[in-house]
Amino acid sequence: MLTPPSAYAVDWVVGGNDITSASSEFLGTKSTSTDKDMELHSGSVRVLKFDYNATSTSIIGGYSGNTATTSVGVTIGGGGASGSINQTTSDCDYCTIGGGVGNYIDHDWSTIGGGELHSIEADRATISGGSGNTIDGNNRGTIGGGFSNVINGATGSSTIAGGDRNKTYASGYCSIGGGQLNVIGVNDGSGIVE
Repeated sequence: MLTPPSAYAVDWVVGGNDITSASSEFLGTKSTSTDKDMELHSGSVRVLKFDYNATSTSIIGGYSGNTATTSVGVTIGGGGASGSINQTTSDCDYCTIGGGVGNYIDHDWSTIGGGELHSIEADRATISGGSGNTIDGNNRGTIGGGFSNVINGATGSSTIAGGDRNKTYASGYCSIGGGQLNVIGVNDGSGIVE
């Protein structure tokens, strides 16, 4: 009969461990230094990274090149590819990219659900999906989906539900329901296109 080494009692084993206290028996790191982040690998490639921050740790999944540059509380759920990573910048705290490829967020509290090649440079903005949609400078803007829709300007709370190449420029509190090539222009304010 083989006797396991004494270190066996502190290892994680296939089939599970008998945990008596989750606060003292865990899988992870103990250091509070930012150079002690934790990564999980599959096939020798990073598939999940935990970027430690005392305020709120960022979780980065999917392609090994996906990044959350010195951000706080960011989640990148997955997606990304070589040459088309999902990323957030240092100006992006508490942001979420659910998946997709080539998605980018550069302001706080914003969300991209999925799709491809979306860009948000506004606070509290949301792009649910689609392809090539952009929210720039319009805080609390929402694009539901579609292709190459743009919400742009310093005023906020505009919505494009979907469609193709619809745009709002420097107009707040306006809505485009869908369709193609609809435009709400500068200072139109509270415009509605159905």
